[in-house]
Amino acid sequence: LGRGGRVSVPRRRGVSWGPAVTACRAAGSGEEGDMGALGVVASAIGSSARILVGSAVAVALLVRRDAAALGWVLGALLNAVLAKVLKRLINQSRPEGARSDDPGMPSSHAQSLFFLASFLAAAAQFWEPLPSPLLPTYTAGHSAGIAVLLLAYAWLASAWRVGAGYHTAPQVLVGGVVGSLTGMLWFFACRSHIWN
Repeated sequence: LGRGGRVSVPRRRGVSWGPAVTACRAAGSGEEGDMGALGVVASAIGSSARILVGSAVAVALLVRRDAAALGWVLGALLNAVLAKVLKRLINQSRPEGARSDDPGMPSSHAQSLFFLASFLAAAAQFWEPLPSPLLPTYTAGHSAGIAVLLLAYAWLASAWRVGAGYHTAPQVLVGGVVGSLTGMLWFFACRSHIWN
């Protein structure tokens, strides 16, 4: 353990994780001097993911109360079950020094974040809001911007999990790929059965 009881993740020789994961490493180590602006942002995003996802699900169910919101939440729950089943089947341990001792492959956080982000990014491409004199006209550029922001958030929050020592990069990568695929498949299944 590093200073302050936080997990310290050793840097592997010959492996470059890129500036975002390096900043996430600094954020996860608790070493104030290394963090920089990107590290502070990465730490805030990574540590807020659980709260943000839970809040988004609650708001979707409370505000929308329709088949689309229920389909999104049901898909997220099924995706979470899939992540737990895959963890037990693969049974790959987390990095040495991780705070949790359950299997780490795939990262269920990454899988959930990418499921939700890819589902919502796909939905944004087909969304047609009601015209309003108070809001600008919704365009394909808005849809693309929403998709980029959602996927960037999922990527940065997942990279933070590596930097904080909860997972290895391959565990997060597999979680992200599985979550993205299930999110897209679930969206198109819902779109053909719920919205049409």
